[in-house]
Amino acid sequence: MNMKVILILMIIMIPVFLSSETFEKGKRIDNVVCRADASESYVLYLPPAYTGKEKWPVLFVFKPSGSDTIGINLFKPAAEKYNYILVSPVNIKNGPGGVIVKAMRAVWTDICARFSVDRQRIYATGHSGGSRMSSFLHLIIMNPVRGIIGNGAGLSNDITPAQVKSIHYFGIVGFADFNYREMVELEHDFEKQGNAHRFIYHDGTHQWPPEPICTRAVEWMELMAVKEGLIPKESRQDFIDTVFEKERKLAQERETAGEIYFAAVDYAAIARVFDGLKPVDELERRADTLKKSKAFKKFRKEENRRLLDEREYNGKFFGTVQYIEQSDPSMLLLNYVLENTGIPRLVSILKKKKNKYNVAMAERVLYNMADESRRRGVNYLTTGDLNRAALLLKIGAASGKGTFLYPNILYNLACAHAKQGKKKQALECLKESVENGFNRPDILKTDNDLDSLRDSPEFRKLVEQLGGN
Repeated sequence: MNMKVILILMIIMIPVFLSSETFEKGKRIDNVVCRADASESYVLYLPPAYTGKEKWPVLFVFKPSGSDTIGINLFKPAAEKYNYILVSPVNIKNGPGGVIVKAMRAVWTDICARFSVDRQRIYATGHSGGSRMSSFLHLIIMNPVRGIIGNGAGLSNDITPAQVKSIHYFGIVGFADFNYREMVELEHDFEKQGNAHRFIYHDGTHQWPPEPICTRAVEWMELMAVKEGLIPKESRQDFIDTVFEKERKLAQERETAGEIYFAAVDYAAIARVFDGLKPVDELERRADTLKKSKAFKKFRKEENRRLLDEREYNGKFFGTVQYIEQSDPSMLLLNYVLENTGIPRLVSILKKKKNKYNVAMAERVLYNMADESRRRGVNYLTTGDLNRAALLLKIGAASGKGTFLYPNILYNLACAHAKQGKKKQALECLKESVENGFNRPDILKTDNDLDSLRDSPEFRKLVEQLGGN
């Protein structure tokens, strides 16, 4: 048998080899290794109905710290119901761009080789930095992305709204998410230039949204595919009717709850997506009526004021931080610094809890302050600039109380005090850190920053307490 015949037989046999490979359907598989590059892998979910005969839509799920089993689990019910393949590259994370590009290309190549992929229906979603990654997937894999489900963050810094104009965008963000203002501004940009979009604002922080919202996002993408003729309308009439009624009821519930602004926005968004699929005149009239109401106008005015206040608070904070970095920190009074940043006023808003939207704004600003103060304070602690580190970490503690950052901020403040020789303050910070959730006895035992405390009975007691947890 000559070489030409052997090559022909090998080409003929490739589909047989591929089709003989099986993956369990209806179950998340946490580590599928790419055949062309064993250094890359991904989490996979194949819906129970998957076969290699038809073409199947794919939803990429990105997370800033690598593969996302949480996101996969949240989208799994929708993937099972509407027959989506879910994939989440393992090596993708915030950091060097080359790592992201390599992982995206490797996983894309692998799923196209192994599965029956509908290249016209590729979608991307992600949380935080993973949401930003979703906005440039189409540029990396050199294949159009039909839709993006952005959660907790908007577009990558290198991507403009014009570059995703052909991509349907479903934005999700919590009122207390520190990227809330960014998402509001992105929605306005999409409205100006005519991007097909829908945004859902919900009671939440910087985290994945509840599963029902994830399912609504997939359903919106399905509706857009029907409108574009990628899915035959006649085959999905029951689906259209069911989702229409569900969305209408959700908007009605918001109106009944007094959320007039968001009810009006929801009615208008439902009318847009169902135009041509269902009669929408009634929804359009309801949206117009609510937009003319005093409640709608009052909320819009208050919301604009909140967004301006948020911008001003952030501006004052970063101006104060810059002043601290350029001045002698030992000459600055903590109370003066806190008052200048507006932290006491924001904390007061949190405590009063009079208006959930005002509270959410305060949470967003305080979290940003706490995170930035923590980051800069730790940097100065590392370089030995202890006075500056301590002042910044005190700002972080004042703004971050009640957040998951608080124990870590207190721990680092304890390290700064310990290196300054302020043992009493260091032990007080360590004790409060433990009381608020710090539980790393291994770090307490090995961190050189705490060497001055090791002979203290209070320190040994904390180590023993954590060791027993």
